[in-house]
Amino acid sequence: MLKSMLACCKLYISESRNVHALELIEHAAKAHPEVVLINKFKDEVYNRVGYTIVSPLSINSDASPLRTAVFDMVKAAFEAIDLELHYGSHPRLGVVDHICFHPLAQASLPQVAEIAKSVACDIGKKLQAPTYLYGACHEGGRTLDSIRRKFGYFKPNSAGNQWTGSLKMEILELRPDVGPLQPPSSKGIVVVGATHWVDNYNIPVWCTDIDSVRRIASKVRERGGGLKSVQAIALSHAAGCIEVACNLLDTSITGADQVQSEVQRLAAEEGFKVGEGYSTDFSREKITEMYLRSISFSCGRACHILLLVSSLSFIAAQPLYNVCGTTSNFTANSTYQTNLDRVLSSLSDKASTSGFATTTFGQIPDLVIALALCRGDVKTTECRACLNTATKDAQQICPFNRAAIVWYDFCFLRFSNVEFLGSTSNDPELLLGNTAYVSNPQRFDRLLNLLLNATLDTAARSDERFATGVVSKFTEENPTVYGLVQCLPSLSASQCRQCVRGLYDPLPSFLQGRQGGRVLGVTCTMRYEIYSFFEGAPEVTLTVPLENATPPPAPPPPAVPSP
Repeated sequence: MLKSMLACCKLYISESRNVHALELIEHAAKAHPEVVLINKFKDEVYNRVGYTIVSPLSINSDASPLRTAVFDMVKAAFEAIDLELHYGSHPRLGVVDHICFHPLAQASLPQVAEIAKSVACDIGKKLQAPTYLYGACHEGGRTLDSIRRKFGYFKPNSAGNQWTGSLKMEILELRPDVGPLQPPSSKGIVVVGATHWVDNYNIPVWCTDIDSVRRIASKVRERGGGLKSVQAIALSHAAGCIEVACNLLDTSITGADQVQSEVQRLAAEEGFKVGEGYSTDFSREKITEMYLRSISFSCGRACHILLLVSSLSFIAAQPLYNVCGTTSNFTANSTYQTNLDRVLSSLSDKASTSGFATTTFGQIPDLVIALALCRGDVKTTECRACLNTATKDAQQICPFNRAAIVWYDFCFLRFSNVEFLGSTSNDPELLLGNTAYVSNPQRFDRLLNLLLNATLDTAARSDERFATGVVSKFTEENPTVYGLVQCLPSLSASQCRQCVRGLYDPLPSFLQGRQGGRVLGVTCTMRYEIYSFFEGAPEVTLTVPLENATPPPAPPPPAVPSP
């Protein structure tokens, strides 16, 4: 049932520069164990971030974990972001500009539409924000486009093709489905919908003539007589670049390759060059797999085996998480891109032989620093394959970012234009935890500490700074527990100990009592499970007495002499 009944929600929030605000929003999402944050795509020129979250589909929408998580994220956004202070080159109607629900796998559109309606009701009534419905959760099937046009969504309200400040109306012309008629100046309005899958695909056009690119976008979109099931708009982006931002409503009718070719053809007629387009999210199939992968290590052996059978190659090939840079971007065909391509093309070969490599190339401001690390137990071929995937994915996930970090099960890749090789900081860190708990958390956590301490000691003394461990007779409920710790080989033994011990001593409250968990970082990582997840024999083997084993019979009392 887990694989066949999943619901996905995409939230588009009008902010990408306020790091604290984004942290609060993401914390709200991660506070719900059944909900997984699959993707985060932010653009500082647009000043917009998109989140993709997934959870199991509940039969009762009132009890949906996705409903609660989305509401908490919206609430956090309203508390941390003021629309009156916002400006960016992407259109928006509110702090939380758009929320859309999609069915995944065997879930149906009416099922996710019920969740969407519940979320809209919560936002309108509890947060007092005017909220509009579209798609399958609106009785008339109203489109998102029709709502946006009613409020002038596609017309910049300030110079430089920017959108700035709050909505310029005291009373809304279109009555909201839920919430007040007067839009709060700090929040704006919210649009909530439920549709079948929509892909977002952006294509950079290298010019500064936005009117010409608007003509191109008009000819591309179906509304202008162009490609079927395609919506398109021209938006100012990086210096010397205007993007044709597209919604692909049905890729079985028109896919990204067709849109790319058409934009290239139309741009050539105008005398402009076009860069390679990029998706702002993964495909629905990949998102489904990423959700299942993210919980495979934490839902027990049965789920793990299910994924090995149904998607063996996915286990190592999909990113667990990523972080994109926030300081600066580069342009296509620039010196930085040339340097980055050169570094990444050689890094996987260098790292696959020893499991670890660093590279520095170029001069400031086009300096590229990169690091690659493979898990200590994987084979050379697996290491190379993982890093080859990482070098491609990093540039797709974080297009034109000068810095990116991507974690996989078998490897880890990081690059930046800012020196980091000498740092011992483990930030950013990501915690992933099992949704199931043990019955005796105090004993479990105490013995887990012993296992990780012993495994860390072995790892710190090894040249690879890597070790695995297993403890048997852990508890009757979980008789065997497996652990893994790894540091960058460039760390000293004491630096490795300090980094890893900070991950579990004390164990983060988020992981306490959970049957499995891991902490991903940029200099060290640790993981523990109630099933075997690493290759080969463990370097550390421990045995502890079962606490609840039946004790031996007590000896008879000593004889007492008669008086």
